[in-house]
Amino acid sequence: MGTIAGIHSWNEFIWIYDGEEAGYIYARPLLKFGELNKFSPSKIQKIVKNRTITQPNPIISTHSNPPKPLTIPRINYQDTSDENLDDLVDELEHMVVDTTNEEEIAEKHENWKVFISGWALQQNQKIREPVKRIPTHIKYLLETMFHVGTANPRKKMTAAEMRSELIQRIQEGEIEEKDIPKESTIANWITSFSRGWKHAMALQVIKAAEHTLKIWKVFISGWALQQNQKIREPVKRIPTHIKYLLETMFHVGTANPRKKMTAAEMRSELIQRIQEGEIEEKDIPKESTIANWITSFSRGWKHAMALQVIKAAEHTLKIEVSTSATAELTRPVSRTTSRQASKTTSRQASPQLRQESPQL
Repeated sequence: MGTIAGIHSWNEFIWIYDGEEAGYIYARPLLKFGELNKFSPSKIQKIVKNRTITQPNPIISTHSNPPKPLTIPRINYQDTSDENLDDLVDELEHMVVDTTNEEEIAEKHENWKVFISGWALQQNQKIREPVKRIPTHIKYLLETMFHVGTANPRKKMTAAEMRSELIQRIQEGEIEEKDIPKESTIANWITSFSRGWKHAMALQVIKAAEHTLKIWKVFISGWALQQNQKIREPVKRIPTHIKYLLETMFHVGTANPRKKMTAAEMRSELIQRIQEGEIEEKDIPKESTIANWITSFSRGWKHAMALQVIKAAEHTLKIEVSTSATAELTRPVSRTTSRQASKTTSRQASPQLRQESPQL
């Protein structure tokens, strides 16, 4: 009987001897609870084949009688206060379902469907299949396509195009078909990876900017003042220290989207720094100038970070290729191959010996 699916979760078996279903066997998970699973004699014969089934005869012992009766005292509690009665009446009024409202009845019936009779039994449990993760080598290929598209917007690929590229690599024998994820999975991966990549690059730039600020403070005593400048500037540019402050605000917003600032908010932050005496009012650019700076700086920053990642990926690929080539060179040569090589060498050397022998 071990070949019947779900038999390990059944605890009650009934053999039928009389009636129309004589010869049937009933089974269910709990005693006197749950739906009966019926097995006809033909189905049983197909499962059992040449084995015979006999009803088990369990050994039942007589129960013992306690010497003293077990009594539990009853607790009678009555509260005649009017406030408690009013609260109970209000609670009951809220619990009553309006039988004339069909929408309310349908809504409550839909919620009760989850807790049907026997919902906690093992046979009624729906086990979710484990989530299939993207393999590491597939992630590496997707990251390379992503960074190539970031460095060159003309080569930017959608989820469908990335999947087509992976399918082409199956034909070339680089990857297996079972490792290719769905198009929706690739689309979700692009969203999450883009967010994490921007966060990591922003933290890296902030760290480098803090190091630059320490060096920049050494050269701040008077050399950049307007009165010391001899060259007339045709166009008013954003000063270097203002650009540094704007870059810091940009990278903080990229690392934490909740702290992302618009052009107007960045200008308000600069105005506050005037009151603190850090910068001068004449150095603050217009709101439109800050908006244009955000657009151009964002484009250049993404391009630079993508090139940096591609360069690191190419370096990693060179190391993998050199490792595989070294493994091929260090592979031991078989005996048959060495014998064939020695025979070929001797055959090639014999004509030379014949030509040189007359001279000797």
